[in-house]
Amino acid sequence: MPLLSSPGTVKFSAHMRVLLHIADAKLDVPIDEQITLGRSQDGQAGKPDVDLAPYNAFERGVSRWHALLKRDDQILTITDTASVNGTWLNGRRLRPGVPQVLADGDTVWLGQLRLDVYFYYA
Repeated sequence: MPLLSSPGTVKFSAHMRVLLHIADAKLDVPIDEQITLGRSQDGQAGKPDVDLAPYNAFERGVSRWHALLKRDDQILTITDTASVNGTWLNGRRLRPGVPQVLADGDTVWLGQLRLDVYFYYA
């Protein structure tokens, strides 16, 4: 079992990973510098780093390139990449292109798809 960080912490070191809870699924996500969240689409070239298509992302309004997670120094940020249906962090809609700091235990909505975010030490 990985060692979890303290709930609410914003410190995100190079030795940490992100665990995304989506309904009953848990996605273990390494972040060296940055990753894209979105969904693939049949017949379309290219895929985001974290493909949310298996979680009914299309039906829930997730764009193909919906958001960006980026590790910068000791923090992790999320940026909406001008998605059609928006990105919310703890109930507040993000302005496209404006990074917001993520904390352990935050809730992110990509359109109608809920992601609970947890940090842990790998």
